[in-house]
Amino acid sequence: MLASDTFADISLDTTLRSELAYGLNRHGVSKVRTTLEPELSGVLGISLAGEQPDFLIKPRFSLDLADDLTTRTDRPESYSSLNGPTWETRHGRAELVEAWLEAEWDTVAGPTAVRLGKQQVVWGQADSLRVLDVVNPLNYREWTLSDYEDIRIPTWMANIEIADIGGPGEDASLQWLIIPDMTFNELADAGSPFAVTSPELVPRPQPGVPVVVHDTQRPGRGHLETGLRWSSFVQGWDLAALMFYHYQDNPVLYRSFDEGRIAVSPEYQRTLLYGLSASNAFADWVVRLELAYSTRNAVLREDLVDQGIYTTGEMTSVLGLDYQGLDNWFLSYQFYQSTLNNRPAAVIRKQTTVRHTLLGRRDFWNDTLELELKGLHNQDYNDGMLRAKLSWDVDDSWRLWTGADLFYGDDDGPFGQFREQDRLVLGAEITF
Repeated sequence: MLASDTFADISLDTTLRSELAYGLNRHGVSKVRTTLEPELSGVLGISLAGEQPDFLIKPRFSLDLADDLTTRTDRPESYSSLNGPTWETRHGRAELVEAWLEAEWDTVAGPTAVRLGKQQVVWGQADSLRVLDVVNPLNYREWTLSDYEDIRIPTWMANIEIADIGGPGEDASLQWLIIPDMTFNELADAGSPFAVTSPELVPRPQPGVPVVVHDTQRPGRGHLETGLRWSSFVQGWDLAALMFYHYQDNPVLYRSFDEGRIAVSPEYQRTLLYGLSASNAFADWVVRLELAYSTRNAVLREDLVDQGIYTTGEMTSVLGLDYQGLDNWFLSYQFYQSTLNNRPAAVIRKQTTVRHTLLGRRDFWNDTLELELKGLHNQDYNDGMLRAKLSWDVDDSWRLWTGADLFYGDDDGPFGQFREQDRLVLGAEITF
């Protein structure tokens, strides 16, 4: 048994959240979910190399009286043996969300913080657009209609950060990630409202031709993902440079014609990501820039040449402008562009993809009432989504909100594919 002084400075904060979603086109309730998240944190009262580490443990228990968002009861194959729900049915799930220890020592290299365990790591500052924020996979059961903090899937890793490493600028640091947890994106179940159907993302079956889908080929045991990130503050600019050797979080869907049918063989593939980011404030404006180059991006072909896949490099960038010069207002615009190195005629995706986002946020009633309006437009298909949310902080413990999620555009597009999934939402949250 552990001694009574094994733990010190313990705190327990629990969040109980309920949300209801009503489909405007489907004319029915798609979600009645209640989630309980206790978070236990504090200081471990035992010494590790002379330091007492901080710890955090956060499980999550959810119950959904509607079953629209889930069609299966088995464990999703996107999770590694280290990760994933410990219990799941069509109406409920129990899982360990985060669990880590963190300690800091003075070393020859500089002050060194080590966090070991299941955690989120956020690289980059883009909102609703993934450029550098690729360390953790995402839960796409409701597409991206929840905050990224809620849909990132924490993974088991070693997160090592060395501060004051010298070099240009101030507060320079170096971060090193070692990730043995081969967990990938959890996609929406087939037949559920946010199941992917866009031909850019999944091949469409040919009429009259049967399709067989083989088991997904996962990385073998002993495979790792690893990344390095340098950051510093140089003449008013927050700068960062990084590289991340990882697996793409969606499987590549190889296809072949075999015995009168199409055989689909999903397989996860590695890529190497190089990235840069910069941000600076100029009076009421903040400028944000992210740039990433991925050495291998697999895109779908219309034919079965090379098993229906074309692999090429991809350059992705986002430029963000934030403005806070109006009382109680926050305004933000982002320009996103992704370009493939090459694009044969048979490739479905366009060589260059352009997207725009616009965000407006207004506070009322001494910052207790917040109105948020968001829009994302994808030029490729003239599709996108519009979102509105009104939140009320009743007191320090209670929060209520209501809103709407709307999609528009060509149903071949990554957002237009959900144009029949418009919905209204109503939620409440209490922390105790």
